[in-house]
Amino acid sequence: MVLAFSCSFGLASSMQAEARALLFGVKLCLQRGFGPLEVELDSLVLVRILKQLVRCPWGIHTEVQ
Repeated sequence: MVLAFSCSFGLASSMQAEARALLFGVKLCLQRGFGPLEVELDSLVLVRILKQLVRCPWGIHTEVQ
């Protein structure tokens, strides 16, 4: 592990929080010049969404894009 962080995303579903944390973390790593990246997720559903195996719900569409 090279970097860890903690932050609040306010009121959100667990899926929204997971997607926002992923986006925030990837942006943070890229800003610091880290790459290539390997990430871990707690949500198999989000992994399946990112792999385009299931449809992306509108609530996290912006983060996924």
